[in-house]
Amino acid sequence: MTLDDWIESLFPLSRDTDWEAVFADPSSPFSAESSGKLAVLIEESVSISGISNYLAELFPVLLSSGTPEATLTQFLDFSKSYQKKFKNSFNWSYPITKALVHVFGRSNFLATRLKRNPELALELLESPFIYQKKKLVEMEKGLRQKLEQQPKYSLSEFKTALRCFKYEEFLRITVRDLAELCPFEETLEELSSVAICCLRESLSFVTSHELGNAEKSKKELMDDANGIKNGESLRSMHLSSHQNLPFSILALGKLGGNELNFSSDVDLIFIHDNEPLTGDIDIDHKLRIKAARLLIEVMSEVTEEGFLARMDMRLRPGGERAPLVLSLDETEFYYTASREMWERQALIKAVPVAGTERLSKDVMNMITPFVYRSLLDEEVLHDVEKVKERIEEEHLREDHLNVKLGVGGIREIEFFVQTFQLLYGGVNQQLQVTGTLHVLQELNKSGLIPGRDAALLQESYLFLRRVEHHLQLRDEQQTHTLPSSIAQQQALARSLGYKNLDAEKARQQLLSELKDVMGRVRAIFNGLFSRKHLEIEASIRKCARIKHFTTDEKHFIESFSQQLVPLISQDTKNHFQRLFESINVQIDFYRKLSQYPSALSRLTRIAETSEMLWNYLLNNLELLEQLDKPVPDISVENLTKILEDQLSTCKGNEEEEIDRLRQFKHTITFLLGSAEMEGLVSYEHARIGMTVLAEIIVRAAFDLSQKSLASRYGEVKDADGEPCNFAIVGLGKLGGEEMTYHSDLDLIFIHSGEGATTGPSVTGAQEYWIKIIQRLISCLSTITRTGFAYKLDTRLRPSGNAGVLVSSLDTYLNYHDNSEPWEHQALIKARVIGGSGSSEWFQEVKDVIHRAVYEWHPPTDLNARINHLRQRKEKELSRESKHQRNIKEGRGGLLDVEYLTQALQLKHGRLCPQLQNPKTMEALRELGKNSIIKKQESKVLQKNYIFLRLIENGLRLIYDDSTNLLDFKRVQQTTILQLLKLQGYSVKNLQEAVESATIEIRKIYLNYF
Repeated sequence: MTLDDWIESLFPLSRDTDWEAVFADPSSPFSAESSGKLAVLIEESVSISGISNYLAELFPVLLSSGTPEATLTQFLDFSKSYQKKFKNSFNWSYPITKALVHVFGRSNFLATRLKRNPELALELLESPFIYQKKKLVEMEKGLRQKLEQQPKYSLSEFKTALRCFKYEEFLRITVRDLAELCPFEETLEELSSVAICCLRESLSFVTSHELGNAEKSKKELMDDANGIKNGESLRSMHLSSHQNLPFSILALGKLGGNELNFSSDVDLIFIHDNEPLTGDIDIDHKLRIKAARLLIEVMSEVTEEGFLARMDMRLRPGGERAPLVLSLDETEFYYTASREMWERQALIKAVPVAGTERLSKDVMNMITPFVYRSLLDEEVLHDVEKVKERIEEEHLREDHLNVKLGVGGIREIEFFVQTFQLLYGGVNQQLQVTGTLHVLQELNKSGLIPGRDAALLQESYLFLRRVEHHLQLRDEQQTHTLPSSIAQQQALARSLGYKNLDAEKARQQLLSELKDVMGRVRAIFNGLFSRKHLEIEASIRKCARIKHFTTDEKHFIESFSQQLVPLISQDTKNHFQRLFESINVQIDFYRKLSQYPSALSRLTRIAETSEMLWNYLLNNLELLEQLDKPVPDISVENLTKILEDQLSTCKGNEEEEIDRLRQFKHTITFLLGSAEMEGLVSYEHARIGMTVLAEIIVRAAFDLSQKSLASRYGEVKDADGEPCNFAIVGLGKLGGEEMTYHSDLDLIFIHSGEGATTGPSVTGAQEYWIKIIQRLISCLSTITRTGFAYKLDTRLRPSGNAGVLVSSLDTYLNYHDNSEPWEHQALIKARVIGGSGSSEWFQEVKDVIHRAVYEWHPPTDLNARINHLRQRKEKELSRESKHQRNIKEGRGGLLDVEYLTQALQLKHGRLCPQLQNPKTMEALRELGKNSIIKKQESKVLQKNYIFLRLIENGLRLIYDDSTNLLDFKRVQQTTILQLLKLQGYSVKNLQEAVESATIEIRKIYLNYF
């Protein structure tokens, strides 16, 4: 079921629909936290006058925005604003209304403008340019007609008029784009046309002002350093037939390519032709500079009505040190002397967008031979290779979510395309075009690049530009990087049309596709003039130990080696060599990796960061085929079914079943770990997944243990012939659903009491359950050829290591009447995870544990006892030094948070049921909500607890060990910092951040001890 399917299932609507129940239902794709707010907003939306017949069309658009609360709020604000202004409800029957509402929740700045000016909706709905492109000439004509409605303008009035035009056009263009009423290329072209229209009218305006003041004395003009005042007005802002322009405008970059985004910079060069303006050379020079500054102000100043464009003049000859306006002769002299390849590269997209036709031709006649050489220039080839090497060396792995500058991003496509233009454009004039997509078509036609590469680059360019477009669309911010917040990434995925019912899976699908696209781009980019792949190719061939490769195999290994070149660094070279040796002759493993660049990207990240995951790979090569799968479905039902299916193929072979258990554990752990390292799953999602996995494996191992003893002992029954009951109780991270990598399983075992087995060998219930537990421990902990599943810790049972492995329920209850406070503390996280028996039996066990925790009366010195234990652990286990911090046992570590939380749960849990929760984070939230600790303290503890747990995860992934010791001199800080960044923690200095977090934790801890 998709999101659209779920929304469709709501119809037809009932008058008495309980919207809160609809959104609170487990099948709802929206979070429980937002259900109440959404219900209120929906009820208000449904009650809008005249809308009822159109809800089935509008709801799929409104609820799929990624930010439904904001969307519905904006939608209602617009509806109220329209009603207030026109004293009538909006007419929802317009055929184009469905397209209009796409704006809400997807573009905040346009939604705000609609609320402020609801009449824009009417103008839009009546526009003939909703279903067809508005050409530049039509757009320019429309703008001029608007401006001519007023005879004169002050500077501020003119700025406002242009900004109103821009945002009216942006609204129309956005509606067309979001409602998919046009190809994306048309969106880029129309956005470029808006900028060109604004530039042309602004140039006309500043020309009329500066040259229209010819009556001023030359002295006044020379002294007028500050330019026009806001209060001045013009009789006409258009050029008279005899007036000369102070300069012409040359566009470069995205505007030159007619591929502008919502918030792209506008790269310009101002050039004049030495035609006199006043007859005085010095005054003319000052006039041109003043006009240029005024033009930049008109375009870029942010007013109450917004801005027109961000102006970037740094690409002009001489850069920021040069005058804003240069003559054609000065420009030609500069380029004649210049030997900088980047300047030729920049001028590939040069297009005159405003000025006289004659000067435009002169400019292009001067630029073309500078950019395009008639002969292949070896020096150019060398320069191109140097720039390419610089880009490759940057790698920008910390910006892997940057669709412009990241590895395999837009920059690499543009550089690839421009390289062929520089090398071959002089002899092939068809390549002398400015649009990236147009050049790719010409490269394909000319046979300069393979058709497959051209198609992939074209598809990738459109995909990446569309992602960039949506990043800027929401708030008109100039950004190219995906947000680190998971919620914002989910919203972006929805905005881009990923309709999986689960927002998290939609996000994962977006990230996976993004990595695939950027991986393919990087492979093609890397193949440009590269021979670095030869060493990798030789290594793969040598490790394969195949004497005679087929032609297809040779070509594939060469192509695959080219894909690997940008991904293998000096640090990971040995890792990949070990992988090649492990794969040996099984080269089909490489084929699957080659098909999914996101899989190669993940493989690279693993090689760079995680010894644990890399070892999993080397020992389980079949995991290579799982790398393209973003995240497994970690539901209990799904994982249980997968494991059952795998065990069923073992046909009762116990040794094979135990190995299959381990392989299943390794596979899911590997997929979750690699997905977490890639930022595809959140911290909480990964912890739940690891916990669910452990529970399923424990239950499966318990079933296998019973099955192995069944023929000898049969069943165990009580005196009445009823089956005896047994419960497996998880504590610690397992009980708190906070499992991480290398976590032990803290377990205790409880049975229902007296009984005996019914098989050939008769033994008492207690003895039978001990045999089951011993079998279970062996099944999970014994090291075989596939390693082990889990280490088990049963020391939290009554009397610890001195006690029996299993206790009857009565014995267990009696024991805790006089047990130590730390034992009650441990039971806070106790949770039944498996066993055999009726639901009533399991509830009885839960009730006994509950009584031992929350009906127990703590001693008056509880705090002192818990603090004493905490200090012992810090002293005996932390091993901290100047450069080493133990993030668990050390000062201000995880145990500070857990011991404080648990002490307060023991004290207040009986009277405050909300605290009766085994999850540390949820208990902390409730402590703040119920004012047992200050709300700010609760927030600080939650933030720092997750921060330290993320570092703990990182250490275990890096070192393949259950360590909590953070050695700042040894640790791969970039890996830890990247993991933190993916989960929303922006940290520059790891040591300072850890010190700050632990100081804050310890300070709050001491407030209560």
